[in-house]
Amino acid sequence: MHVIAFNGSPHEKGNTYAALRAVTEQLEAAGITAEIVQVGHLPIRGCAACNQCARNKDSRCVLPEDGVNTAIEKIRAADGVLLGAPTYYGDVPGPMKSFLDRVFFAGDYNCGGAFRYKVGAAVAVARRPGGRTTLDCLQRYLNCAEMFLPSTTNWPLVYGLKPGDVERDTEGQVYLRALGKNMAWLLQAVALGRAQIPVEPREKRVYLNLIR
Repeated sequence: MHVIAFNGSPHEKGNTYAALRAVTEQLEAAGITAEIVQVGHLPIRGCAACNQCARNKDSRCVLPEDGVNTAIEKIRAADGVLLGAPTYYGDVPGPMKSFLDRVFFAGDYNCGGAFRYKVGAAVAVARRPGGRTTLDCLQRYLNCAEMFLPSTTNWPLVYGLKPGDVERDTEGQVYLRALGKNMAWLLQAVALGRAQIPVEPREKRVYLNLIR
């Protein structure tokens, strides 16, 4: 089994990377391979709302390649997805938000639920306030893709400013390790379930505007 993790920080080996590693180390200990891909430094533009991905239904964004389509391919090939981001003004940084909008819209939402029933998890880093909002934002993408989210003993949120600070957040490290262990267990449980339980067809979407 394999998990693909995305680092939404512009810093390749900063606190967000350390938080992701705390989780992936537990996955690797359970025999699950993991890859961390940094995307927070990429100049990723937002969704153009052209809906061409909905017409093509090929799990690809038609905008010039900037890492989004490569990420979609990696997610489709993986068994689990791990998202990580720092907190900017109480939320996810702009490039990571644009990345997730396009990856999940073109790769899953407009392609019949290609990410459905994978295992997804998220971690957030904050200097002090706002981390809960960041974590909630990341988890919404996973929920809307009908992924299975492992729980932990508290919110998988760690605190720090300078590189290495989150490793001294001993309480937060407990939550990250628990998340990694629970994600590993859930990945194995889902794999067993797929082999024995038929997957129900995805519910057909119904679009109802609140204002007509």
